[in-house]
Order: sequence, then C-alpha cells, then structure tokens
Amino acid sequence: MSIYVKIFLLLLLPSIARSQEVEAYLQAKRNQIDSLQNVLKHTTNDTLRMKIALNLGKFFNEVQRDSGIYYADHSLMLAKKLQLKLEQAEAYEVGGYVLIQLGNYTKSLQYLLTGIKIAENPETGNGLNGVYSENARLSTLTILNSDLGLLYKETGDFQLATIYFRKAISIGEKINDRLSLGFAYTDFGAIQVKMNKPDSAIALVQKALECWKQLRFMKYTGYSLLELGRAYDVKGDKKQARKYFYESIRQNYRESSFATMAPSYLALANLFKEAGSIDSSLMYAKKGVDVALATGYPVVLADAYATLSSIYKLRNNTDSAFIYQGLAMATKDRISNSEKVKQFQQVSFDEQIRQQEAEKEKISYQNKIRTYAMLGGIAVILLIALILYRNNLQKQRANRVLENTLANLRSTQSQLIQSEKMASLGELTAGIAHEIQNPLNFVNNFSEVNAELIDELNREIETGNLKEVRVLAKDI
Repeated sequence: MSIYVKIFLLLLLPSIARSQEVEAYLQAKRNQIDSLQNVLKHTTNDTLRMKIALNLGKFFNEVQRDSGIYYADHSLMLAKKLQLKLEQAEAYEVGGYVLIQLGNYTKSLQYLLTGIKIAENPETGNGLNGVYSENARLSTLTILNSDLGLLYKETGDFQLATIYFRKAISIGEKINDRLSLGFAYTDFGAIQVKMNKPDSAIALVQKALECWKQLRFMKYTGYSLLELGRAYDVKGDKKQARKYFYESIRQNYRESSFATMAPSYLALANLFKEAGSIDSSLMYAKKGVDVALATGYPVVLADAYATLSSIYKLRNNTDSAFIYQGLAMATKDRISNSEKVKQFQQVSFDEQIRQQEAEKEKISYQNKIRTYAMLGGIAVILLIALILYRNNLQKQRANRVLENTLANLRSTQSQLIQSEKMASLGELTAGIAHEIQNPLNFVNNFSEVNAELIDELNREIETGNLKEVRVLAKDI
C-alpha cells in the first residue's frame, strides 16, 4: 500500500505546495489583475474590453496559462466583432503561444497559421480609428513566424522551425523590431543547440541580449541566458554553462519572469546530475517541478518528472523513480497522444500544401509578370523602331529637300556668276567701244570735211579758179 499512498500524496501535492515565487508574484499583481478584470466585467466599450482581454492574455501566458488562453480567445471574439484584422492577428498570436506552452500543438498551429494569413494581408495594417500602421502589421507577422518556429521546435521538426525563424528575423530586421528580434534570435539559437551547432547558437543569443540591452527591457534576458548556457553545455564548457544557468535564474527572479524559470532549474539539475552532485541535482529538479506546476507548463513538467525519476534511480530510490516515471509518462501522454499527433500532422500537412499552392501561384504570377514585361519590352522596342524608322524617313525627305535646295542654290549661284561675267564683259566692251568711238568720230568728221572740200575743189577746177583750187588742196 505504501507506493500507492506515495502516488496519491504526490498527485495531491501540486494543489497544496505551489511555488512560493509564483504565489508571491501573483499576490503582488493581484490588485492590478483584479482592477483589469473588474473593468472588463463592467465596461460596455468593446474596444476597451478587447484591449484589456489581450493584455490579460499576455499576462497569464507565463502563469495560469488556462486563463491566458481564455482571455486571448475573449479578445479574439471582440476583435472579430469589431472587424479589426490587426487585433485579430495579435489575439491569434497570444493564444497560439499559450497553447504551445500547454502542449496543445494542433490548436496552436491552427491559431498561428490563421494569424499569419491575416497579418500577411497588407490591408491588415488598418487598426483602430482607421489608423494604418505597416510596422505594427509586420511586427505582428514577425512574432507569429517566430512562434510558429518555436512550435515546430517543440514538435522536433527543426527544418521547418529554421524556415520560420529565418522568416521572422528577415521581417524583424527590415523594420528594426528589436523586441520581436530578441525572441526570434533566442528561439533560433535554441534550434541551433538542438542541432548541435553551439557556436551559431551563441552568436544568435548574443544578438538577442544586445536587443534587450538596447531596449532596456530585461524581462526575458533570463530566457536568452538559459539558451546561452545550453549552447556552452553542448560545447562542453560546463563551467560557462553553469554560470549562465545561475544568471538565468537570478534574472528571472529579478524580473519575476516565469516562462523559463522551470527549464533553468532543470538545466542546472541535469548539469549537477552529470557531475555526480545528486543532492544538488535533486534540489533543482524539485524546484523545477514546483515552478512548472505553478505556472501550468505541462511540457516542462513532463521533463521535470522524468528528471526526478532519473535522479531517484541514481539514488536507488526505486519507488520514487517509478512514481515520477509514471507521472512523466502520463503528462506526456496528455500532451502528445496519437490522435493529437495525427491532427497536428494533418494541419501541418495542409499548411504545407497551402504553401506549395501559394508558391505555385506566386511562381505563376511571377511568370505572368515576366511575360507581360517581355511583351511590354517588345512593344517598347517596336515603338522605338517605328519612331526611328519614321525619323529616318523624315531625315531622308529632309535630305532630299536639302539636296534640291542645294542644287538650286548652285544653279542660281552659277547663273549669278554668269550674269556677273556678262555684266563685267558688257562694261568692258562698252569701255573699249567708248575708247575706240572717239577717234573714229574724229576720223569720220574729218572724212566728211575732206569729202566736202574735194567736191568744192572739183567745182573750182571746172570753173578754172586755180587760186581757190590751190587753197582747197592745201586744206585737204
């Protein structure tokens, strides 16, 4: 009977012994939570209710994750009612992330794919009051792709996870979204650790830490430090790994960040177990179980139970090892039973088909664009050729006109030259004639005088006037 009593007590323990850190955090935030819940309950403004529900969903995504998904769904319902696409995408992101932590991978995949489909539409940037924000849309698309990468990481499909992380980083770097990039770099670094590429992981996580530093937002540095420690652990540098695991826990305490506190405890537990420090390993494993129970983190809880089982096995505590092994198996079964796996694979397969079809459509569209561009290019070339041909014809006509004009000018020039020559010849001839005419006139005049004198001489001879004859002959 003793083993069954132990099982009963261990199953009962989570409801009694909650993590003190988580309880203290919830108590400190109780007034704020109660205030938001009270406003949500009594206000009639759907926009305000939607925003409050989304913020509560984000708040509970680390603790009381069932509440987180409830408020994410409530925000989604109001966003649909208000027909606000960007806020719908944000609600799907919050819900999808919480569902990953709850181990409901099928529903998470549906949420995230729906959110991505909405966020990929450029019109989704139209937010409240008709204000358009492209950066808000792309930022939401960044974190959705990062969450989808995280989902595929959790399901062991590192190839698809890598694709989505790269998409997230590409979009985030384009708009310099340091917050989203901080998550994407860290999650992508975690994939590199899983793929035994510690140097790549270290480089990525260092980028994430730089993002947190630039933003002065240290809440999730504990998560980045955890992945940095894991990278050094894979690299074989146990000293550095332990250092970063401790820093991760301290930072999580400082910022009251519980998302990775349980994994940090378990990382230390495994490190001490490998080193043979069983007591220290057991202590940190128990802390990991407590925090995983308090935060409602079944994925990590299953690992915590399995770690405790292996530690008790090393201590030769067979009963406890058996109990925690059973709890680990039961928890894992709730997360990944065969039916859920089939549903997840089907949704994932449908999404791959959708992406392939989308890629085909994209290629077809690009081919059409290329064809239209080629036809447009040909049309432009033909138009240019036509214009050149027309210009050539005009040039030929202009050349013929110029040639005719030139021929006419030459002919006119020749005629002018000939005219000038003839005029010059006329002037020369006139000058010569003038020069000849004067002496001829004298000759003619004297010839006429002589003719008259001869006639007169002849008359005088007839009359026998010799004296007068002699005078006339002398004059002649």
